[in-house]
Amino acid sequence: MDSRFSLLLTFAVMSSTLLAAPSPGKDVLGILRRLVAEVAGNMDALPKRTQDRVHDIRVGMKKFRAALRLAESALGRPTFTKSDKLARSLKNHFGSERDKDVQKELLLDLLDQDEALATAATLGLQGRDPQRETDLAPARETCSALASLVDFFHLENLTGEDLSVAWLDSYRRSRRAMRACHKDTRNDPLFHEWRKGVKTFLYQSAMIGPPPDRFVANADRLASLLGTHHDLSTLTDCLAAHLPGSNAERVALARKKVVARRALVLGARLFSEKPAAVLRKAGLP
Repeated sequence: MDSRFSLLLTFAVMSSTLLAAPSPGKDVLGILRRLVAEVAGNMDALPKRTQDRVHDIRVGMKKFRAALRLAESALGRPTFTKSDKLARSLKNHFGSERDKDVQKELLLDLLDQDEALATAATLGLQGRDPQRETDLAPARETCSALASLVDFFHLENLTGEDLSVAWLDSYRRSRRAMRACHKDTRNDPLFHEWRKGVKTFLYQSAMIGPPPDRFVANADRLASLLGTHHDLSTLTDCLAAHLPGSNAERVALARKKVVARRALVLGARLFSEKPAAVLRKAGLP
């Protein structure tokens, strides 16, 4: 079993299958609190295993935002918006250095080692930002503010039906985004929006329990493909700015096209059915 999918199943078990819970609002609140606490713990553990910690922090906030969307109807728009903004800010705080690591890894995958390292040096991807391990005060402040806000959440009235509606809305959004990508396969921002929607759908599917394993497995594979597409998009933009017409740019563009085609094929299978049919098959309220 793929290790990423295994971790998602573990997260699904930890979430106690929300729809089967007697008080789903209490369980959603527990998930939100746990995710914030885990992110705070990962920041406290820096700089040990920096790259892994940064990845876990970013994924933790993506899961938080997915869970938050499940609870939006009970939270109300102002509280939801404020919480989502804090979570997004915390995730983005660790974005730039993560992108450098990924771009260098992509170059090593796409090119022979000498060309990859030379290209990475030209793009300024060698070495680490000294602020990466020291400038954590803003992130800690944001995390603390988010934890304090979550402590005042009232989700007692959140029902299984509310969760079903939110989950189905994520399915519907992802389906629409996929159709937009089909119409314009070279539009990287459209693929990025699709990726964000699929991530939300993936994490929510792992949380709520009833969707068949194939839903989670296929959503995980699709999210991975779209993540690679986004990383290649970032890399090709960088290469176009600094090494236009280079072999590295040609190879990266070719790989991005292949990944886009694969994502669209898998997406067509995952989002083939209308939302109402998906709701019936999943057995959701």
